[in-house]
Amino acid sequence: PVHFHLCRNTSDTWVRDCTIFNSNTRFFSIHGTHNVEISRTVAYQAFGCGFFIEDGVEINNAFLFNLAVRVKAAAKDLGQNPRRVVPILANLSRSNACVDGCPPDGVLTTFGLDNVSPTFFWLRNGHQRIVGNYLSGADTMGHCFWPFPVKP
Repeated sequence: PVHFHLCRNTSDTWVRDCTIFNSNTRFFSIHGTHNVEISRTVAYQAFGCGFFIEDGVEINNAFLFNLAVRVKAAAKDLGQNPRRVVPILANLSRSNACVDGCPPDGVLTTFGLDNVSPTFFWLRNGHQRIVGNYLSGADTMGHCFWPFPVKP
């Protein structure tokens, strides 16, 4: 529900002491934005990744003392998606895990992460502060670190 989109270098930008319940997408996405603090958030149930660093150019963001419970795959075949939420990251040209209403094959060509193996933290570089977070109930893995660009 919260997406910092191409804000570049921010200062004194934070989200603190909030709750997110039953999100149809990620808890937080940080895209092309630096120096954001996400702290003391309680987040429950998302389809796909919980805390998402999008491109790998984002630096000095802080995720401090958050509690996140349950990230689920947005796939029809796993029985976890009764609302038929469309996965954000899906390799649609190679996967049949997408629910009805997805874009045509080849429109999205990344890992298939949201529809197969969601994670609480999707990180593209190590220039983030991640301190004191509690995570419970990921379908596959708690953290995913992709340090280099991946070509399909």
